Parts: sequence; structure tokens; C-alpha cells
Amino acid sequence: PLLGDGGPATLAAVLRLAPDRVPLRTAMGGWGRLLAAGEDVSARADALEGTFPRFSAARHPRSAVGVSRDGRTVWLVAVDGRSTASVGMTFGELAPALRALGAWDAMNLDGGGSTTLVLDGRVANAPSDPSGERPVGNALVVTVPDASARACPAPVPTRATSWDVRDADRTPRKAP
Repeated sequence: PLLGDGGPATLAAVLRLAPDRVPLRTAMGGWGRLLAAGEDVSARADALEGTFPRFSAARHPRSAVGVSRDGRTVWLVAVDGRSTASVGMTFGELAPALRALGAWDAMNLDGGGSTTLVLDGRVANAPSDPSGERPVGNALVVTVPDASARACPAPVPTRATSWDVRDADRTPRKAP
């Protein structure tokens, strides 16, 4: 029922992408594109995506995803922050870090205390909430089929890549 008139109502919803120039291959939700067709668009996120400086230009823990130009490689990135061990990243720092990994398109997914990366059932980063891992209502889950079904096309990473963004010029550099 609609509020106010008490009677039943019918609602029709049409779901589509506009403009719909090409067939849909991948759909991803997040807030703040970082790389679009190889271009760093992070500096324009506030205007293009409706983000705001205290979110995009401030350092926070971040969760992001990047996809290679050929679409065959996906990077799932968790950036720790709000601690003495890690300061987090801005959009302007995260975009070049993803590009350095090889991403062509990239998007910020979530951040803050929701940033948690789990590998083989174990938390692989240091979530910023004092209590640790935060219950959240969404997740991006990647599974590998049974080893006997097919081999994984790329080596599984054994440790996280670390980035040091505390340089004076704020350029992300791979830490030793």
C-alpha cells in the first residue's frame, strides 16, 4: 500500500544501463571510479561520482578492485589505515598504485572499518576497527574451482604487496 491512501499500488521497474552502447560483460558497484579506460579519474571523483573531499581526498582504509586492459586479471586490494602502522590512502594515491599493479579500470569499493581481506579463511590485513573484523552486508567473493577441474591460470600470491605513501611527494612507491 502507498502511504497516505491505504490502497494497493503496482510498481513497474525497468532495469537497464544507459546509454547501452555495447552488450554488458561486467557490472560492478562501488563508490568512486579511480581508473577508467587507463585514465586516472581519481582527481575528478567528486564531480564525476558525487564523492566529497573528506572521503576522496582524505586518507582512509580502502577496499578496491582493478581489472587489466584485456579483462583477464583482477586485483583485489585492501589498504589498511587509521593506525600507527598504516596511514591509509587517498583516491589520488590509490589510483596510481592500482595502475602500477597493471589495472586499466579500477574502482573504490568500500573503506574504513569495512576494509577486510580474507584469504583461505584468514583475515590477511589489519582492519581499523578496535574490535577487528566488522560485520558487513556485502562481499566480493572469489573462488577457485577444484584443482582437478582446471589449473589456476596465474600463481596465487603468497604475501601482500606493501606500498609506502609517506614520501614527501605522496607518490606511491613499492616498499622493500
